[in-house]
This record gives sequence, C-alpha cells and structure tokens, in this order.
Amino acid sequence: MRKLAQASLLGSLLALGILPGCSDSGQPTTPPPTEESKNTLPLALVVSLTGPNQAIGDEAKRGAEVAVAQLNALGGILGKRIELVIENDNGDPKVTRQKLTELADRGITLGIGPSTSTSALEVKDLIASDKVVYISPSATSRLLDKLTEEEPPPPAPGQPPQNPVFFRTAATDVFLSAALTQYASTNEGGATRRCPAIVLVQQDDAYGGPIGEAVEQYYLLFDLAVRRKLLLDPNIDNTQKLNDAAAAAGNQLDADCQVVVAQPEVAAAYMRSFKNYETENAAKRDWGKFLTIGSDGFRQDEFIVAGRKDPSNPTAPTAGEGSIAIAADTAPAEPEYSAFYNLFKARFPTAEPGRYGSTAYDAAILLAAAIERAQDPKDHKKIRDALFRISQGRVRVGPNRLSDMMDLIRRGEDVNYEGASGSLDFTDSGHVLSAFGVWRIENAEFVKVKTFPISELDAVSQ
Repeated sequence: MRKLAQASLLGSLLALGILPGCSDSGQPTTPPPTEESKNTLPLALVVSLTGPNQAIGDEAKRGAEVAVAQLNALGGILGKRIELVIENDNGDPKVTRQKLTELADRGITLGIGPSTSTSALEVKDLIASDKVVYISPSATSRLLDKLTEEEPPPPAPGQPPQNPVFFRTAATDVFLSAALTQYASTNEGGATRRCPAIVLVQQDDAYGGPIGEAVEQYYLLFDLAVRRKLLLDPNIDNTQKLNDAAAAAGNQLDADCQVVVAQPEVAAAYMRSFKNYETENAAKRDWGKFLTIGSDGFRQDEFIVAGRKDPSNPTAPTAGEGSIAIAADTAPAEPEYSAFYNLFKARFPTAEPGRYGSTAYDAAILLAAAIERAQDPKDHKKIRDALFRISQGRVRVGPNRLSDMMDLIRRGEDVNYEGASGSLDFTDSGHVLSAFGVWRIENAEFVKVKTFPISELDAVSQ
C-alpha cells in the first residue's frame, strides 16, 4: 500500500471511539429497536456476514460503518443521527428477500446491499415496484440493468430515468468481460496475441454465465478461438466434477490459456484440482507457458487463502500462484481514496478495505446525500432523482470535502460526488463505469501489472 497522508483529527476521534458509529455491536444481525427514535434515521445494510460470501459482506460492513460514523460526526442527515441497521443474509438469496421485506414492513426502505448478483436478482422486483431503494456495493451482473420485461421509456437528455433502477457502485460485468477479453487477446510490445485460443471455465450460475457468455462473444467477434467451454458446479463438495473440469482444460493442448470466471471459493477449489492435474501430468506440456486469467473472484484474499491445501497455514503455497486476476480498480491513486483510507485505518487499524470497503462507503455517502437533497426519506422518486444528480453534478466534492458537500447540498448547489472507489456517474440503468486493474499473484500477494482506463474498455464493449 502506498504511503498516505496522516489521518485527520476526525479519523483519530473515530479510532478512539469518541464519535458514535452505528447500531451494530459486532453481531451478524441487529435487533429492532424497542421504539422508533425521532432523532435517528435508519438505513439498512443487508449483506452476507456468514456463508460463502462472508469476505464481501465483511468488507462492505466496515466501509459502510466508516461512512456512517463520518456523516454522524458532521451532524447526520436531516438533522438526525444515522442508525445503520445491519442484517445478515448468510449468502442465501431467499433470506435476502426475507430481510428486505421485513425491514420494509418496519418502515426501513432505504439501504445498502445485497452482497451478490444472485441475491440482487432475487429482490429486483422489490426495486422495480418501488417498495425499496437499495445501492449494492458488490452486485455486478448485467442482468440487473433491466428490472422488468417492459422496456422503460428513455429519459429526456440530462434527466434521470422515470422508472426505478437498481443502483450499484461496483462496475458492471460488461466491463469485466471486456477487460478479461482485452488482456487475453492482446500482448504488449508485439503484434502476437497473448491467448489466441482459450479454454473458458465458468461458474454455472447468474455470476459466471453472463460474464462467460460475453467473453465468448468478444472472442468470436475478434476472430479468436474458444476451444472448449466448461461449467463449474457452485457446489464445491463434488471433487470429481472439479477434477474432471481440470483434466478437460489441461488436455486441451491447442489452447494457450484458460479464462476462469468464478467466485473465490469455487475458483480456489478448481485451481487446486488444476494444480494437482499439472503435477500428475508434468510431461504433457510446458505448463510454464500455460496462462490462467481469472475474473474478479481471483482478486480477493479469500481466493488466496482457499487455494491452500491447508487454509490455516499462511506459509502454504496457494493454487492461484502465477495466475492473473482482473477486477475493477476500487483503490485508485486519487485524493478521494486517500481520504477514505485514512478514515478507514483510523477506525479499523488492523484491517484493510479490500475491494468492497470503498464501494460500500460510497454507497452509504451517496444514499445519505440523496436523502438530504430530497428532504424526505419516504419519497423514493425524489431520492432516486437526487442520486443521479449528485453523481453527475457540476461542483466536484468527495470524501476529502464531505462537510463542504453537505453544506452545498443544503444550499441547493449542483454537486458532483467523486467517490473513494472512483468516478461514480450512474448510467440510466443504475450502474457505474470503472477503470479495471490487472494483477499477478506472486508469493501469495497481488502485484499490479497494468490498468485499463474506462475509455479503452468502453470501446471494446460496444
């Protein structure tokens, strides 16, 4: 991590616990208050704090807590202290729906979450019917771009959409597919292709399907070859299926690379099987020239840990060693991220933000700012409109100018929130655009190789 400026006095107060944060006491769920306080305004956080997506939920929880503590230190919103009502869905989409419905029945209709695209798809009808307004810091499926079968009317130039959308501060998988294809199909410093022929290995669910489909389409468009397509069962207990998939990929001798689209635990289980296959078939090919390129599931510490034969041994080698991980760059070298990082480390000195700490922080700030601008936490239409306008306004503000931002909003100024995780201009379908990074896993650490700017990926995805 690059050297950052010293934390502010505000950050120090947060670290000492002088400034109140949120209602969570370290438990996965927060019990409902015995009575509603007129001096607090509840915002929900529905994420996975146990189960297979716990790492994503933990990062989001910490990022949202930093935002709420900072906002409360500045006076809250609408003159009230924010209460973060935290619910754990255990990575189960049915539980996600249950939690959002129960919260809405209590009058808590604004929130952050859920953690995954699968859970988000389970509740998109609640968004479409305007029962709730949520911003997900980590759901990225392009299937969330369209909430109903009906085509919504196009908004007037410069105006927000009339219909509800599913807001997301994590970049869409359309850009992830473009980044995977761009890296695999190019080779810096020469005219040759890095991977003219690939094996495409994808998790067989709402996460892996759309990304893998887009990569395959791009490869065909570029007149390159997908030699074989393999599906991974999200249930990693089936060792035989994992071994069969690894053998099928390794036996494809006319492919130079494999592109693996899977969440951390599934990706790690597959790579363990693949490394075993390499060892048992050392003479079959030059494995040093066979490249594995992974989706954003590879770009998580959980992938490195789960890739070890003994996850409890931090010195054990990981099956992802030497592979490439491609993901949205949510820690850009910008002052907005530096300001967030200082606040985060002041509150959580022994933790790192991870990939979704900054996107959850931004989700909480944007939602609070939109409520302040709308002046009514019950008016979903005004809040949705405010989210669009604050993401695309004129006066640039961010985590390093949050006090100014809230003052400007209260005066009716046209602010443009530049997030800790990067530029956050919401599109008409509620997602944001992002630069993507490329990392190589070396000695169980992520070493950055390059960055794809938004403009380059936008050109590929068209």
